[in-house]
Amino acid sequence: MAEWGEIVAVLVDELGLSHFDVLGISSGAPYSYSIGYKFPEKARNIFVFSGTPALYDESVLALWPYPVNKTASMPELEKLAHDLFFSNPSNEDLARDDIKDSMMNNCFGIAQDLKLRCVDWGFKLSNIKQTVYMQHSQEDNQVAFITAEMTAKLLPNCRFEARQHGEHFSIESLEDFIRTTISKCLALYNSRHD
Repeated sequence: MAEWGEIVAVLVDELGLSHFDVLGISSGAPYSYSIGYKFPEKARNIFVFSGTPALYDESVLALWPYPVNKTASMPELEKLAHDLFFSNPSNEDLARDDIKDSMMNNCFGIAQDLKLRCVDWGFKLSNIKQTVYMQHSQEDNQVAFITAEMTAKLLPNCRFEARQHGEHFSIESLEDFIRTTISKCLALYNSRHD
């Protein structure tokens, strides 16, 4: 997972970014933490919406409601990814570019993500210096709320907000997070630095 920060470093250098903020949604959360870890001075804030928890941590993993096999092979994880997400797609789904991309190469990308989220990330959340603004629904049926709460406690500077209602992801709830949390945070930051 730490290698993701190295990959993003090329983009940061190419764009000449002196500072930036990071948004991680669902499985993007660990990658967002990796960017924060790589750029403790440049990455100002990390925003996490319905994030995958810190499954490298045994106490978080113990509360994960799904079976985890840390020694599973890539073909086994590719089959798992297919069975979990694409076992019965509609013709409409099969025509979507995001679905086609996700199913590419026997679902290799998703399988790799399933493997990486449960092994040593190459850094600990306790090393993340930025403020992390995390929001998670208490009704999330894909990422158990308790695992999000425990992940928030591993971060030294986390502002955790529980949504009382809502599924794992919807455009409406993400837009609300952007409007109520991200926009306000960035406006406050900009007012302090004008």
